[in-house]
Amino acid sequence: MINYTFNDYLEHWALHRSKLVALADAEGELTFRELLNRVRSLQGYFYEEIGLRTGDTVGISSPRCVSLVLIYLAALGLGLSVVPLPEQLEANHYNKISALIPMDALVSLEGNTGHSRTEYCLKRTGKAEGDTRAAAEYFFVPHELGYRHIRHNYSSMEEQAIYYNLTSGSTGDIKSVRTGSREIILNAWLVDRRLPLKAGDCYCCLFAPDMHPHELFTRPIVFGAACLLLNNHSLRSFGGYMRRYQITHLLATPHTLTNLLLICPEEKDWLSVQYLIGSGESVSYVLREKFYTQVRQKLLIAWGCTETTGIVLVVPEELFLQKGSILGSPVQGYEIRIEKDTQELLIRGECVMKEYWKSTEPPPVDGYGYYHTGDLVEQGPGGLLAFAGRRDAFIKAGGRKVSLYGLEQQIRQIQGIRETAVLYSDSSHTLGVFYSGEADAHAAYIDILELMNHMLSQAQFRIIERSELPKLTNGKLDKQRLVAELH
Repeated sequence: MINYTFNDYLEHWALHRSKLVALADAEGELTFRELLNRVRSLQGYFYEEIGLRTGDTVGISSPRCVSLVLIYLAALGLGLSVVPLPEQLEANHYNKISALIPMDALVSLEGNTGHSRTEYCLKRTGKAEGDTRAAAEYFFVPHELGYRHIRHNYSSMEEQAIYYNLTSGSTGDIKSVRTGSREIILNAWLVDRRLPLKAGDCYCCLFAPDMHPHELFTRPIVFGAACLLLNNHSLRSFGGYMRRYQITHLLATPHTLTNLLLICPEEKDWLSVQYLIGSGESVSYVLREKFYTQVRQKLLIAWGCTETTGIVLVVPEELFLQKGSILGSPVQGYEIRIEKDTQELLIRGECVMKEYWKSTEPPPVDGYGYYHTGDLVEQGPGGLLAFAGRRDAFIKAGGRKVSLYGLEQQIRQIQGIRETAVLYSDSSHTLGVFYSGEADAHAAYIDILELMNHMLSQAQFRIIERSELPKLTNGKLDKQRLVAELH
């Protein structure tokens, strides 16, 4: 039976798995009983000392660690609305988010290297302009709160909590979908039918803290598994953590997985892993083949997005080495449709968005409840979907309609190419080919130039080599930064 609040699962596993590890990071561990007590203490402190109430909105900024999960669980259990913020919060980016979602408070991690240190810094802000609380009201929350702040029942409040699931913002356009604990937990149950996680397993997700942070902790909290949270610095010792905690489920972007394969290059490092999952960007055939030949791991692909509250498509294990840009087949609970004329992927389900928060644009959801993803797909045997490009990734160049995705795919076939991105600047009317290459990068440049002259002889283009293409904190390509070079 599905429970729909994190409070229910905290109570359940504290009773049935009280002494087993619930959360762990490079600094230490919490058992399920300790997890419940720490969350309750933090909730009591927020409620009694800070005065946060159901309906208040809190921004959360923290690296991947135990404290990040404690803050989320405490806030949601109090019925607060939460906004995921980057670990390194730039003023311009924060201003964009706060303009869309005014916040009552910001919570950030200060450090927990000893019991005498404070753990969280909480800053009171004001939703309305001129609110006196906006004058930097800081609270430093002690590392050890003690039992006097423990409160015992917040379940009714959690049902009113809102989670502002933000888009990646790679184009600079911040959007948000409002979801609740119910949708987050329901998605975890739906995904579990394809990627089962059981009590006693160890789950580790290496997404950036502001990139769908519920993926970091929801499934292990729901199913009673250990949740390992490692910041980027700790990944240098990833092999040791793999062996110590016997990681069974590992979810990361291809960019991160590529680095992990260099850190842990031997098959013995990966023996405990049952499900290795790549998501967040395209998972190439080359990377999947490399994982299997080098460490005998089947790298599966999972696809989901902000608008669907999590993973929707998963590649079946038997098809993990299928060539092409495969996305997977739908998990139970999501309905998939492909528009006949455009081949656009449409998705409907209980966890799918209804509209963007405070958006003036028409929502990308039709009258039948289908979310129009903008992704073009092809369907193969067994319902397996493959990515065929973006609806908006076509340009007119030299009198021809050109698919930027299709052009990227052709460039990727050139020998010596490590990664590439093809982008277009509307302001300079220039198409840019950015790439990083192997040792003989000049030969790759000549081949790209020949291809571009053949396909786009009448168009203005630039070919730009980089040692590595710039990435956002979540591992995705920083397209905004690249396009700026073409202006």
